[in-house]
Amino acid sequence: MSDESNKAKARHAEAIATWKRFDESISNDVLRAVSGAFALVACADGRFSESEIEAFLSMIKDTRAFEAEDLDVLEEQFRSLGRSILADFDEGRRLAMAELAVLERGDREQTALVVSAAQIAMVADGRLDDVEEMVLAQICEALGLDPRHY
Repeated sequence: MSDESNKAKARHAEAIATWKRFDESISNDVLRAVSGAFALVACADGRFSESEIEAFLSMIKDTRAFEAEDLDVLEEQFRSLGRSILADFDEGRRLAMAELAVLERGDREQTALVVSAAQIAMVADGRLDDVEEMVLAQICEALGLDPRHY
């Protein structure tokens, strides 16, 4: 087996382990979906900046539905999630989309939180990239929403 193949397998295994730890640490389905969508969009351009992490944490602090969450645990898990997505974007996208799948399709409140998180992530680093818009469209489609409206 080639060295590249071994590295790819190791990245894949680490991505799976990171998402498993995230799911075990964060029990709120909506928060997991919001976190996955935000991290996926933030990492779509190949970068995961402090400004994006700070924007995520600020959004969570300002969202009443998440006020009971432990922000220290969430920050640690979110940072790991971002690193995992950067290491293996395809696997990260698959796992983030799986988090979206547990939400009730058509629940306007849940989908609004997820989409707004993705939109905040798009501009959190001060740049708007086409690839981030493409990922937002994929998130909308996964939620049963028309991406043209977002």
